Amino acid sequence: MKGKQVATLQIGYQGMVDLFRRSGVAAPKAADGRVVREKDEFDYEYGDKQFIKHKPSKEPDPGRIVAYWAMLRYKDDDPT
Repeated sequence: MKGKQVATLQIGYQGMVDLFRRSGVAAPKAADGRVVREKDEFDYEYGDKQFIKHKPSKEPDPGRIVAYWAMLRYKDDDPT
């Protein structure tokens, strides 16, 4: 293409995030997150049947913080 200019669309990550938000999918239906302590019951699994199960300890001293977790559930009910 001698003598012609060619434009190439390049969308940066900010543009991709903006497109995702404007798509309507990005509005979470529910959001939750917690601190996990030593004496809490905590289990999770990745994969096609992923889950987070967290039962906080009722003891006066539940121990030191060992993890944090957060989950968003979108309109299509897919946990992320």
